[in-house]
Amino acid sequence: MERRKEMIKKRVIVLAGILFFLVGCAKQPKDKFIEGVADAAKNRAPQVDFQAKVTSLSLSDGTSSDLLTNLMLAQLNDLELSGTSVTDKQGHTNLVTSVDLLGQTLAVDLTLSKQKAYLSTSFVDSYLGFLSAMGLPAELLIAKEDLQDISGKYIELSGAEAGGKKTISAKDAKELLSIVTEMDKTDFTEKDGRITKTFSGKELKQIAALLWSDSADSKETARWAQTLLDVSCRVTYHTDKKDWRILMTYEPRKHEVLSSLAVQIDLVPKAHKKIVTLPKESQIIPFGEVEDLFSGTQVINDYMDESETVVTNEDQESVFN
Repeated sequence: MERRKEMIKKRVIVLAGILFFLVGCAKQPKDKFIEGVADAAKNRAPQVDFQAKVTSLSLSDGTSSDLLTNLMLAQLNDLELSGTSVTDKQGHTNLVTSVDLLGQTLAVDLTLSKQKAYLSTSFVDSYLGFLSAMGLPAELLIAKEDLQDISGKYIELSGAEAGGKKTISAKDAKELLSIVTEMDKTDFTEKDGRITKTFSGKELKQIAALLWSDSADSKETARWAQTLLDVSCRVTYHTDKKDWRILMTYEPRKHEVLSSLAVQIDLVPKAHKKIVTLPKESQIIPFGEVEDLFSGTQVINDYMDESETVVTNEDQESVFN
């Protein structure tokens, strides 16, 4: 009997040791999250389908007299944007996205090489349609013949016009991973194969400082980084599907119109063998040339001033109440 008890005791000790080893070797939620970030940084899935939508938006109570701004912000509720980004082996990227606003679809077809960016002139058509929905006729901005001449072409954008395109280098990716690695492991939770981490405004500012470290406009960069202190970002990574969900919440401490804003972004990486075709030389037109075709911003400014005198306080109340 004593011998049997001793054997059972040894088996329990062995099993406990195995269990302790397995638990110790099991990947923690933080480790899985870091692996996901590393995969994304290496761009292993060169196609990404994405969708973004405004899940909530609150305006401050009667703190702004800019009626037109308030009306535009009210339209942002339930706003949705969707699209696809494809990068080929040569490093060329094609970004196609659309957003429905005021009953109109604003479409963007942007092609990026390593040095330049090209915007399809189809955007001009959708932009004019948007302005027409606001009551501003397209013929006040551009001649019909000029619009036909640029149809089917691509506008060459400089770095500033393209939004100061920033690519994440291997060094950036390494530093980004180091930032995440230093975070408290208890901040990462796992449920049903989904790892979630909520980034504070302070953490987002730290990441932004890394990504914008080579920005030419240091003052503008500092201003935006300061804004991030009012932002929290809940990021969820699906370990099986390798997709991401990001919920960004912005609650400014000081803002004349906006009280809070929440945006949900879904990113679904996919494999592909597509080739991104850059526009031919004959299809490219300089940004300045297209800009010269328009009547200038004064027409829009005059329209905005006129609209503000037409929209009454009673009209505004009917929109928000």
